[in-house]
Amino acid sequence: MQWSVDVLARHHHTYPVRVQWQQDVVAQAMFDERIVSTLGWPMAVHAGTSRRTLLNYPMQAGGADMMRLAAIAAHEAGIRICAPVHDAFWITAPLAELDDAIATMTAIMAKAGRVLAGIDIPIEIAAVVRWPQCLGDVRAPDAKGRQCGQRSRR
Repeated sequence: MQWSVDVLARHHHTYPVRVQWQQDVVAQAMFDERIVSTLGWPMAVHAGTSRRTLLNYPMQAGGADMMRLAAIAAHEAGIRICAPVHDAFWITAPLAELDDAIATMTAIMAKAGRVLAGIDIPIEIAAVVRWPQCLGDVRAPDAKGRQCGQRSRR
């Protein structure tokens, strides 16, 4: 426990401007009774709103804004999104077009990061599933969960 207290104290000492900014964000959100993402998505704030929630909101809302921009741009580019999954997208395309769709989606996600955060956010392609495979066929053996199609033991 003491180790974490020491690390946090050193962080606050090293980055005082960031710490002050975080305190200002929380104070302003409590005063305004709302906090708003970069693209204008608001969250209501009340006396019961956790300070930790307010500290985390800019990061989580920024990520959501990037995903929203990427989803819109992907749709406009003709990419078919099956589902958003936390900070990723599952997309589908005919086999002959899959590599191009992946490259386009990767570029779109990188651009969304540059537009909103002003930085390059690394994009990782976690899995590519080609028919007749399933996710269990291409996922790393030590990945979470069971291989697709594997039955649970009872």
